[in-house]
Amino acid sequence: MKLYLNGYKKRLPLQGALEMEKQKQVRITARDQNQLANALKRFRTLSGMTQWELSQKSGVRQHRISLIESGRQNPTMPTIFNLLAALNLEMELKPRPAKPHGKKED
Repeated sequence: MKLYLNGYKKRLPLQGALEMEKQKQVRITARDQNQLANALKRFRTLSGMTQWELSQKSGVRQHRISLIESGRQNPTMPTIFNLLAALNLEMELKPRPAKPHGKKED
């Protein structure tokens, strides 16, 4: 399986991509449901897990994981924390950077 990692100009084997992700300690900013869904899917695929395997590890039904990853369902906070724990991820909250005057918030 080959994976194209954003920001790199060559295709990397999955294991190589995982090592690069670990070394960079990737942080993904998620400000809405779709960004969170994309981040969860990205980390699931980088870890080499199928939705079914994530389901077994997290206790969240596979069908629900599919709906969450496609942005068709809003996960509850307990569901988010179960998925994060199964993916060995943590959530970090921080203030948004200040916006220049005249710019609208996201």
